[in-house]
Order: sequence, then C-alpha cells, then structure tokens
Amino acid sequence: MADLIIMNKTATEEDVKRVVEKIEKLGFKAHVSKGEERIIIGIIGDTRELSEETFRLLPGVSEVISILKEYKLASREFHKEDTIINVNGVKIGEGYFVVMAGPCSVES
Repeated sequence: MADLIIMNKTATEEDVKRVVEKIEKLGFKAHVSKGEERIIIGIIGDTRELSEETFRLLPGVSEVISILKEYKLASREFHKEDTIINVNGVKIGEGYFVVMAGPCSVES
C-alpha cells in the first residue's frame, strides 16, 4: 500500500513529473503539494494492492508513506497546516470564530 510520496529536497521537476506519470500510468490520480522545503505527492484511489517499492527506487523519492485513514487529502499526514477558507473576506479556520446558520435553523 502506498498513499503519499515524499520527494527529497533536491528532487527536480523532472523527478516529480516522472513520479506523477508513473502514478497515472497505474490508473491512479496524483495530487502534488509543493511546500517551502519539499514536495509531497498524494496518490488518489484504492492503493491497497499497490506496493511501496513501485515508487521507492524512483529518482528524487525520499519516502513512501501509507495512510490507512479515509479522507487522505484532509489528513494531517498529507496537509500539516491548518486550513483557512476565505469567503468574501470572512476567514473560517485557524482560530477565527464564525457563527453560521442555515435556512432550517432560521425558520425553526
């Protein structure tokens, strides 16, 4: 099982492209997240039958991690930072307090 591929700090754009192409060739989707220090590539799809060794030896790959949780893209393993959503200047998340009401709560 392989879900996240951590690229090493010296990985080139060509290394990243090669990994993404490999993921897509195997029938999965790739989600590339570029941080300040490194790049993480998430594999989207049912990876239970996918071996970590498929990616471990590719140039630029530092680590291959399996995530057993649902909602991989929302997991802390994939995205360590808090998510802040900006809706017309109103920030939601990371300590911002927001009260929301839907039509059903107003009508009741």
